[in-house]
Amino acid sequence: MNPRQEHRVVLRPDTARAWAGVLLAAIPLGLVFAVTIVAGSAAGAAGVAGLSVLCFGVVVGIIRARHVEVTPHEVVVREPFAGTRRVPRRLVARLVRVDLVPLRGPAADTLFLLDAHGAVLARVPAQVYPRADIDRLVHLLGVPCERPGGPVTPQQLSGRLPGAVGVAERRPVAAYLALAGAALLVIVVAAAIGVAAL
Repeated sequence: MNPRQEHRVVLRPDTARAWAGVLLAAIPLGLVFAVTIVAGSAAGAAGVAGLSVLCFGVVVGIIRARHVEVTPHEVVVREPFAGTRRVPRRLVARLVRVDLVPLRGPAADTLFLLDAHGAVLARVPAQVYPRADIDRLVHLLGVPCERPGGPVTPQQLSGRLPGAVGVAERRPVAAYLALAGAALLVIVVAAAIGVAAL
């Protein structure tokens, strides 16, 4: 590899995995579209087609927005919903790479950048990038990288790395219940306003 290219490295997500997800989502949308056409509902078919285009646009936006960039002076982690995190490279003292087990679904390869005191500077969702690129990132940063022997839960990780995972990840059921309660409250308030307006 050209030494000059090592000064600025940009990692992009594995698009094949993202498009596989789009294809899986397109199958049920296609079935709903076909059913609405057969049922003679042009408005329903237009709605499904519009939703499909919207979903496609969101996926493309997420793929294009997400990346990790390493320069001689900083590490930039850009996530579509979490924003951009700029970390001075001199602060990165060690890495922790874990297979994080969510409430549902497979373990997610995740890389944490830590300072000398063990505080989390940035989190890289390594599962969305090609494995070779993440290995290259670890090598390029040139600091010690720890890897636990097996998958860890968010609760276990928060015990080892305080601040590494948020409350919603540590207590997903409580987070889902709070979100559902908030949605129900909005629906009740909207219904009450609608009834009062009659």
